[in-house]
Amino acid sequence: MTATGVASAATKPTGPFANLKFRNLGPAVSGGRVSTVTGIPGKPNIYYVGTAGGGVWKTTDNGIKWDNVFKHGDAASIGAVALAPSNPKDVWVGTGEANPRNDVLIGRGVYFSPDAGKTWQFKGLADAGLISNIVVDPKDPNTVYVAVLGNPWKPSAMRGVFMTTDGGKNWKKTLYVNDTTGASDIQMDPSNPSVLLAGMWTEQRKPWTQVNGSTDGGIFKSTDGGRTWNKLAGGLPTNDPTDRVKIGFAPSSPNIVYATMPTQKCILWGSTDSGANWKCISNNHELAVRMFYFSSFAVAPDNPKTIYFSSFNLMKSTDGGKTAKVIDHDVHVDHHAIWIDPKDPERIIQGNDGGAYVSVNGGKTWRSFNNMPIEEFYTVAISNTVPFGVCGGIQDDNAACGPSNSLSRDGIWGADWWNPSGGDGTYVVPAPSDPSIVYAASQTGYASRIDTRNWTSKFIRPVMTSMGDTPLSQLQYRFNWAAPIAVSATDPDTLYIGGNVVFKSTDGGANWQPISKDLTRDIKEHQPVAGGPVFHDISSAENTDTILSISLSETDGKVIWVGTDDGLVWVSKDGGANWTNVSAGLPQAVKLGRIYQIGVSPFDAGTAYIAVDGHMLGDEHPYVLKTRDYGAHWQSITNGLPDDNAAVVVREDPNRKGLLALGTMRGLYLSFDDGAHWHAMTGNLPTMAVWDIKFTKSPHDLVMATHGRGLWILDNIEALEQWQPKLADASFHMFPSAQGTEWIGFGGRHIGPAPGDFTTPNPPSGPTIVYSLAKAIDVPKACAKEDDKNGDEAAKTAAKKSAQKEHKPSFEQCNPVVVSVTDSAGKPVATFHASGKAGINVASWNMRYAGVELPKALRAEFRPSTSDAPKGPLALPGNYQVKVEANGRSATQTVEVVADPRINPPMDVQRAAFDTAMRLRGEAAADVAVIGRSYDMMQTLDKVLDSTKGAAAGSAKANLHASAESLKTTLGDFSKDFWLPNIQYKVPEDDLHELSPWGMTFFGVYRMASRMGPDQAPNANQRDYIAKQEAGLQPKLDTFNGSLRQAVLDFNKKAKAAGVPPLPIGEPVEVGDPKLLSSADN
Repeated sequence: MTATGVASAATKPTGPFANLKFRNLGPAVSGGRVSTVTGIPGKPNIYYVGTAGGGVWKTTDNGIKWDNVFKHGDAASIGAVALAPSNPKDVWVGTGEANPRNDVLIGRGVYFSPDAGKTWQFKGLADAGLISNIVVDPKDPNTVYVAVLGNPWKPSAMRGVFMTTDGGKNWKKTLYVNDTTGASDIQMDPSNPSVLLAGMWTEQRKPWTQVNGSTDGGIFKSTDGGRTWNKLAGGLPTNDPTDRVKIGFAPSSPNIVYATMPTQKCILWGSTDSGANWKCISNNHELAVRMFYFSSFAVAPDNPKTIYFSSFNLMKSTDGGKTAKVIDHDVHVDHHAIWIDPKDPERIIQGNDGGAYVSVNGGKTWRSFNNMPIEEFYTVAISNTVPFGVCGGIQDDNAACGPSNSLSRDGIWGADWWNPSGGDGTYVVPAPSDPSIVYAASQTGYASRIDTRNWTSKFIRPVMTSMGDTPLSQLQYRFNWAAPIAVSATDPDTLYIGGNVVFKSTDGGANWQPISKDLTRDIKEHQPVAGGPVFHDISSAENTDTILSISLSETDGKVIWVGTDDGLVWVSKDGGANWTNVSAGLPQAVKLGRIYQIGVSPFDAGTAYIAVDGHMLGDEHPYVLKTRDYGAHWQSITNGLPDDNAAVVVREDPNRKGLLALGTMRGLYLSFDDGAHWHAMTGNLPTMAVWDIKFTKSPHDLVMATHGRGLWILDNIEALEQWQPKLADASFHMFPSAQGTEWIGFGGRHIGPAPGDFTTPNPPSGPTIVYSLAKAIDVPKACAKEDDKNGDEAAKTAAKKSAQKEHKPSFEQCNPVVVSVTDSAGKPVATFHASGKAGINVASWNMRYAGVELPKALRAEFRPSTSDAPKGPLALPGNYQVKVEANGRSATQTVEVVADPRINPPMDVQRAAFDTAMRLRGEAAADVAVIGRSYDMMQTLDKVLDSTKGAAAGSAKANLHASAESLKTTLGDFSKDFWLPNIQYKVPEDDLHELSPWGMTFFGVYRMASRMGPDQAPNANQRDYIAKQEAGLQPKLDTFNGSLRQAVLDFNKKAKAAGVPPLPIGEPVEVGDPKLLSSADN
């Protein structure tokens, strides 16, 4: 058979929105589920990590930094990563995590990289669903075996073992049992690639239960390179159902094989004859606590009796599995994957619900790598702080609240986040009217009320039931795994929690009352004890016939919308006294679909948007609908959406009616016409499942919760709110600009971050300048194309190498659009360059005037960046004109600069600080001009002296040499007041070897004044010091423009006569000359 299904490797994003850059907030502090791990034998710095919803990550420096090397395929969930033993640059990836819990994401087949993850090719098996493992023949890298578990939500013939002998061009299914039994593992005999063992496992899910095992499963063996298979029976059960099978050969003694294959009598099996005969070794349930979710193991390469088990705990056995002990102290629980270096058995990497961990001493101690933003968020909520905050619940990893803007120069990093909930976080909702009150819940509505003013917490779940109180059919109240919370917009003590009824509290959760009847279908046969036939799994993840969403209208406080996990929508117009079932118009194809969220229009209580998710019913079609009459009628709005991408959430922008954002299992879509058409949003976004979306009223931002890649923000979407289709063809268009806020922050609020820590830049505080171009402006080919901030290092490295082959163009050449800022009187403020790509372009003015910089030769940079360059004075609050010039066209918009709303410093203070900085700027520009010119003239004089040395006596050059020596003495005496000839100025603090000259000191005064905040005018002592330094400027300028200038001009006449280049004296230096200023510090 050829490659099955349709998928494609990612292409470069195109369209008018491709340049938009989202910020990945992470937070990356709690890890996220890692499904597979591997490394290169003998290469301790290189690892690959596959994740539940965040693609494949790679490190080449032992985890200090991780790159998301596989992120643009058609799936974000990873089941297997395999390196060819004969060439570790050959990387195979099987998408679809094969740990099929309730939130598992479906894959899209197999991908291959020939260059260690830099580029990728789709290799087929698109309908494989979940892939358990990949094995590459050690002698022939084109021979590859794939264990396909299949789609857990529906029967499918796309299950079993597939093999290719031509590198993935064609595949053959060589092991198949039936349409519900797939391959849970495949392993190759280390001593004989013709011998393979595969585990087959019957696994099927419904939203309300799962089937884990049957008599159809078991262990199969091939002795002809995977072409034919036989089910093994020697010592293995033949009539008892078997659970998930995982297999491991002992590398040092390949005839010894282990398998975890739970039955009701045995967990761990062993064979000493390559699988011909088996014996039960242990029935220790610790080795496979929840076999469907975590169950892998690895045999040490140097000892056939040493085995590491990935279970709830990480276990180690040194007696062939007879006994085992816990070795994961201070490590996250729920372990999924493990790899041991064949050349160094002490070096181990393992993956669990909290990320990846490495041990270099055989598991005695572990190091975590919480610098991959791979959290699986269920929801996101906005905290109405200034700047606004974000909160959300995370599968496997508690919950998180943090800032959208830390106001720190470090950006946002781990220490800025706090954890409001334990367990598997679901909902975290700050009270809109009092953000100090936060309601947070873990699975099944285990909710708390947190008061962040005193950091106290109260348990407020409406009823006292436990996850083990099943079957559900016997309970009065049922709660979903992700039971919803909604909080009143006007009263922080009024909130709602959904079970199978709506509960309401008016006293912050101290007391509750049901305000509805059972709003679900209450199908009793959908409320069994989940799991079986080998083991039940009573975790509440399969709880069904429950409320999944509660949405309160912003325009009418009495209107409440409710969605359930069994396909019903209800509305109350009287605060919950009466309820109307409005589900009649919903698609019958997904009658039992899940209503995760209801997007009630911020403009009209009767208008709502829903996505009905049917993927748990085996239907990945997107079902998106809207109503304008409280659900009496529903209209499908799916034009432009792919047919196999289930929709999860849809919201309307409160700042533009009809602008909708849609989250799907594989990305974000926008509609500008109330759902009539949808447009994929790509930009710097990886492939990811978007499970919740929030718009913010002010600022105009879009926030996303993804299930596998953390939280993301698109800052300032005002251009999208003003977008019209015709603008895509407009040669040039400038959008009205958002205002800038002069936040008064703290330089570095935390100690750190450490190298490798995940950080996110804060949003630009200045006004954003947004414009669109129908066609890109031509730039040199060598212009580097930067990838997203947190992303593809391989792409950036390739771009740098490409640029180095050609002459490196300037920043201005690569950014040909010119942005000019003037004040209300039309006086110049700043000028800078910006990108000229096709589509929407975004630039930002940092709200500073053009600054002054030292000559590069005399400017010590702490690091190779412009971060230490002096900044121009901060602009005063008010209106400014921004002109954008692009390819011969231009437009102007008014932008507003506002003071920090938290502080609102007095205008007289701001004026005093501004006037001082502006005055010093003009004086510093003159100072710097003298520094630069005197330095350049000294360098030129040295060249003149070298070129005229040894000239014939009496010649013009000999006379010039003598004049040069005299002038050098004069110029050197003058320059000592401006710069130190014995200091190299290559690194900071090199100038501490000598007293600083006046010129450098004065420049430091300017720099310090320009860095003072708008809430801090110079005090009396500072004013006196500034005045003292200023007093030295004019006499020195008089000398430079007078006697020294004349001496240089006289010398230049002699130089011209001798055919020698003149000294660069330039025009007289005057305070206030605008030609002496640099461009803006953007």
